[in-house]
Amino acid sequence: MTTQSHFDEFNEFFSQIHNPEYIHHVPGTITCSRDAVKPAEFYFFSTPSAIAKQAEDARTMLQNTVYLMAQMQSHFSHLQPIRANELSNTLYFRKPSDRIVKKYSLATMHLALNHQKQDYAHAMVMPHVDRKVLTEFLTDLDQDSVTRL
Repeated sequence: MTTQSHFDEFNEFFSQIHNPEYIHHVPGTITCSRDAVKPAEFYFFSTPSAIAKQAEDARTMLQNTVYLMAQMQSHFSHLQPIRANELSNTLYFRKPSDRIVKKYSLATMHLALNHQKQDYAHAMVMPHVDRKVLTEFLTDLDQDSVTRL
């Protein structure tokens, strides 16, 4: 609980380092600061079997990111896909249709490139994102490209 003036002060400072457009809101508290379950989750995710599972998830995410990047470069080069580096599970590309942005919950942003504002989106390949999901995404991008012509 806080006063409006404290929230406004927090919001003014925090919005300088956090772009609310990115996730469509400004968080009001420090993430997990009031969650009593976090210590138990930390213990659970620190066991040897959990660490091995996390390592396997990371390998799979990066392999799927490489696959998605290759497919987008090959079939959707007009979207200008780019990846920050080989350890990144995030692909940045020109914003597709609003339908695709909504269906896949893509984060969008306005970037100033060459003195022009351009709309970009990005997709993060997470553990639940398998080849089936990626294939569906690529198929939707293909259909989106056809309907935009």
